[in-house]
Amino acid sequence: MIIIRFLLVSIIILVVMAVFFITLTVLLRFGNDRKRNRLNRLDDLWNPLLLEVLSETKPVAALWDVVAPKEELFFVRLLMKYFRRLGGSERDVLRDAARPYLSTVAAQLTQRQMGNKALAVQTLAALGMPEYELQVLASLDDESPLVAMVAAQSLARCNNPDYVRAILSRLSRFTYWSRQYLAGMLRTMGTAAAPELRKTFADADQPIYNRTVVADALRELNDVEAASIAAGILDVESNRDLVAASLRLIARTGNPEHEEKVIELVESDDPVIRATALQALGFIGGEACIPYVRNAISDESPWVALRAARALKDLAGVQALEKMQPKGRSRKSLVRQVLEESDVSS
Repeated sequence: MIIIRFLLVSIIILVVMAVFFITLTVLLRFGNDRKRNRLNRLDDLWNPLLLEVLSETKPVAALWDVVAPKEELFFVRLLMKYFRRLGGSERDVLRDAARPYLSTVAAQLTQRQMGNKALAVQTLAALGMPEYELQVLASLDDESPLVAMVAAQSLARCNNPDYVRAILSRLSRFTYWSRQYLAGMLRTMGTAAAPELRKTFADADQPIYNRTVVADALRELNDVEAASIAAGILDVESNRDLVAASLRLIARTGNPEHEEKVIELVESDDPVIRATALQALGFIGGEACIPYVRNAISDESPWVALRAARALKDLAGVQALEKMQPKGRSRKSLVRQVLEESDVSS
């Protein structure tokens, strides 16, 4: 009897739980449908009017008359959708339309939910600058790494060189993001940011990680002045990441004056450095580099040998590579691979 009662109780509990979860699912679905229908109605109301405001057939105040107090955040999100698609003077119209509601957006910065805070930072940086500059800058130090990163991205898109230093001083917070991503973010700030980037790159007191990211950003900006700084770094630094980043920068923006510094690293103990140096020589080197590049095709590292073969082709042409008779089947195969690459590209 005890077992039967236990089973009955268990079945009842399971049935009650099933009914509860089914009811909860239905209520959530109903709530989401109501919210979606409400947003659709608001979009149908606001979109035509917003288009008229953008085309200057109606004043911005016409929009404010149809936005209820509880609809302010929804309206600003609609403005953000248009902001991402439009540019120029139309963005100024969107900023005017958002101005009465930005204090409501700023209030979201006090919430604990990361998503709402991050969205508020992004919105204020797009629609509320420079009035909300201090709030966006303060978000760089938010306890949430996500919010801080959104603040950095948003400030980078503002095309204001005054924000470069604030972002650079906090790069160490973002080490969990890839260097390529961070370099791309800095690149969006444009050439106006280059002087501050060069200062960080040249500063030996800055963290290696920061200088490496900045080197990649300067390379993406094709900053010619940074090549001389990179050449100086090759004399004094031994960190693999920083030296490799400096060599990549020289490969992009350097000139034959930097050739001697790069040649010294062709015989580095580190295969990554040897390979990157050979790649750089393929771009900036002259006739004096050819013997070093030719010898490197016999390097013990296949990756280094591959870079050497490509560099030789770039410096001396396909015919010089065809004349190579490297020892070993693997090296002969590697030379054939580079020659086949030339056939495909031609």
